[in-house]
Amino acid sequence: MSSPATVSASELQDPHEGALLFLDVRTPVEFGISHIPGSVNAPWLSSRSTPGRSGSYYPASPW
Repeated sequence: MSSPATVSASELQDPHEGALLFLDVRTPVEFGISHIPGSVNAPWLSSRSTPGRSGSYYPASPW
């Protein structure tokens, strides 16, 4: 299994601003307290707890 991608602070200053999408999977409360400007909140646990909800995100099964 590969490691998740990381982005350094200097890479965030890239001239291709807007080419990256930051998906914040924390709760809406946590997102509201602090988040990267321009990031999108898609609460992972909220989506997983409501199967069949349109737009939900589910992990791929390892089996």
